Amino acid sequence: MTTVSFAKVTRCYPGADRPAVDALHLDIAMVFQNYALHPHMSVADNTGFALKVAGTPKGEIGRRVQEAARILDLEPYLQRRPKALSGGLEEVRMADDGVQLGGSHLPLPRRVRAAVAAEGGDRVVLGFRPEALETVAPDERGLGMTVTMVEVLGSEAYAHGTLQDDDGRGGGDSVLAGPGTGADVVARVDPRTPPRKGERITLRLRPDSAYFFSAATGERLPHA
Repeated sequence: MTTVSFAKVTRCYPGADRPAVDALHLDIAMVFQNYALHPHMSVADNTGFALKVAGTPKGEIGRRVQEAARILDLEPYLQRRPKALSGGLEEVRMADDGVQLGGSHLPLPRRVRAAVAAEGGDRVVLGFRPEALETVAPDERGLGMTVTMVEVLGSEAYAHGTLQDDDGRGGGDSVLAGPGTGADVVARVDPRTPPRKGERITLRLRPDSAYFFSAATGERLPHA
């Protein structure tokens, strides 16, 4: 067994020794298995940040970011910031003491209902993270989603898709997935058996995992 020191690894390329240099100048990038993004920067800026630090010309950064986005089908998201990349953010209409989300009735906390009533409205923005969604059997009621991309990150996997109604269309008045139908959603799925692109899956929002925002101001509403 050969012992390799960290110092040796950081000073060598395969097949050739190199003098000691800072990691910044080794043309090596580190990949994180969970998201580590600068919240104040767009997807495009986050993607090209390492190139910017390395002193790559601005035009070259833009070209390489666009090419990477094209390959990964991320072009629609380049100008979004991380806070806009949640599992879902949907504006839904209140009814009785909650909202209808797909085939499930989601109760609204009393303080959320009171805050929306004080604004004189009947709509609330519902937000949830990818891990708040769970995959259920196709015959169970929930959110129907057609998978457009699967992102496998080692021990985790994420399915990107579009909410559908019960006829598989991206619109309509179906009770199954009427609110938010046609919206883009990201759900964490089992990395051992991830869905395939084009497959339709059924998702259910886990209880007590939603966040609520004012449809008028966008500010988060108190719910505790």
